[in-house]
Amino acid sequence: MLLSPHIDQQAPNYYTARVLDHQTEVDEFFAEDIQSAITLAGQEGYTAMGFHIWYRVVCIGTTTVHAMLTEREMLAERLEHLQQQLEDN
Repeated sequence: MLLSPHIDQQAPNYYTARVLDHQTEVDEFFAEDIQSAITLAGQEGYTAMGFHIWYRVVCIGTTTVHAMLTEREMLAERLEHLQQQLEDN
């Protein structure tokens, strides 16, 4: 099973993350930044084999739970970079 955390910034230091199984919402939680949202989804695991992590309208593709827990900073930076590139164009 692959799940998709969809992370959105609601206010400074306030992000929502909705974890979806296709179109069905599995969970929703709040975090202080993108890294924390990635970590929380990875820690919960939801018995998923991997995740498609979204930030706003960009996705970094399939990511393992291990990477979500050990490479969260790099994953968050990549999401922010892709979103910024999209906004700049």
